[in-house]
Amino acid sequence: MKKKILNVLILSLIIILSVPVFSYAQETEDGYIFLAPLAGLKKVSRDHALQEYIPFIFKLLIGLSAVFAVLSIVVGGFQYISTDAFQKKSEGKARIKNSILGLILVIGSWLILHTINPDLLEINLELETPVMEEMPESSGSLRPGGSRVATGADLLSGTSLAADESIRKQLESAGIKINNPPCTADRTSNCTNLNGLPQSTIITLAALKLDCSNYHGSDCPIVITAGTETSLHNKGTAHRPGNGVIDLRPTPKLNAYLGNTSPKDGEQIVKNGFKFTYEVIGSNPASTADHWHVVTQ
Repeated sequence: MKKKILNVLILSLIIILSVPVFSYAQETEDGYIFLAPLAGLKKVSRDHALQEYIPFIFKLLIGLSAVFAVLSIVVGGFQYISTDAFQKKSEGKARIKNSILGLILVIGSWLILHTINPDLLEINLELETPVMEEMPESSGSLRPGGSRVATGADLLSGTSLAADESIRKQLESAGIKINNPPCTADRTSNCTNLNGLPQSTIITLAALKLDCSNYHGSDCPIVITAGTETSLHNKGTAHRPGNGVIDLRPTPKLNAYLGNTSPKDGEQIVKNGFKFTYEVIGSNPASTADHWHVVTQ
């Protein structure tokens, strides 16, 4: 008799708790309006119905699991105190124990996931639209493979070539290296021009080399990787004769001297008469490697 009463009690509680879940809803143009409000879900838009329903159902199931665990504990306690039979008391204790373990498991699982990464409990079904980036325009010509070549006035000869050689000698005497020979009719790529580089930039570069070496107490390599060769850069570039603009190789010693051993794309530093901007190879398809874009202040 007691067992029948217990079963009827459990069934009644389940029916009572289930009634709000199956309430009818009214659909409108803006979304779904529930006749009986549900905690945590007041309105669901059509465009994101599934994305908003799934997290709600997940939280609802956790809540119901906790409720049923508590009810099972109550039923186990009632079973334990309502009989003198040892076996029935043992069954009641076992029910209480299992219910407590289940409650800890449900709540503990949620807490662990929320502690590790709250985003694990978020459901996002939206697909991002890929963004197509346009290739920067070049002021020079392109080879069939896509690499740029020097053209026009960047192909040095005569006076311009002599000016380039003179500046190279000044820089090399200060211990500054240049990664490539000048651009000529016979060498239209993998070349670096220095003709037209202002004297103030040359002097400041020599001072940078000396200061960086003194900072480390040993030689600090300064390597120019781009100069005044306009056609090997993007359209509108500041790399041109008469401008104090160059690119420098980001050697470990130079980076340490600038106070940034792991520079990120776009980071800027002003030091020793120069403005340094770090550019990665992806920012400039004509670039041969990551570099410091350096402008004389």
